[in-house]
Amino acid sequence: MQVPGFAANLDPVALDQVFTLWAPIAPRTAFKGVSELPPGHMMIAQGHERMVRPWWRLEFPRDGEFETPVDPVGELGAL
Repeated sequence: MQVPGFAANLDPVALDQVFTLWAPIAPRTAFKGVSELPPGHMMIAQGHERMVRPWWRLEFPRDGEFETPVDPVGELGAL
């Protein structure tokens, strides 16, 4: 895939990391000027504008939401 104005030049430090550690250390990639996104994030590109935002959020139950103990054997039997 070609991107106008972008030269796909290899990053020698990243290649050294690949051959030493099996992968480049994040956020580095094998290409100069290209970085990984943080885990759980996506990039939206529109024209020359780029936005990086999380694509999911880990939500924890509120206090008291799961206070009722669940019988796992009974739950399995109900399936």
